[in-house]
Amino acid sequence: MQSRKKSAIRRHPHIRPMFAGLRHYDRKDGRFGVSIRDTHGLEVPFDGVNVSESGLFVTSMFLYEIGEVHDLVLRSGQGQELIIKGKVVRVEGGRGCPQPGMAYEFVQTDRDTFHGLSDFVATL
Repeated sequence: MQSRKKSAIRRHPHIRPMFAGLRHYDRKDGRFGVSIRDTHGLEVPFDGVNVSESGLFVTSMFLYEIGEVHDLVLRSGQGQELIIKGKVVRVEGGRGCPQPGMAYEFVQTDRDTFHGLSDFVATL
């Protein structure tokens, strides 16, 4: 009879990974306007649902591919507008998805842009 070695690795596929300790900045929930400006200057409007100094999530039935970089135009309810580059890092969609959309990570943020993001987040 052949003995089976037990693996020291425990696998629990039903448990989703938690990122609570990995975020640099807390996300703030709120509804705000976001437009994605493409390379031709056209703007596609989306609804932003949360934002932090490092990224945001927009809801949409129209989804871009992971890795694509876009110019994002964020608009607060107080009329503040901020333009920043963002890269798609996560796409949520498909059957049964309660909130299809995309997560963007902000890229190439300088000090002024970062302060603008902090102000934007504070207004929500």
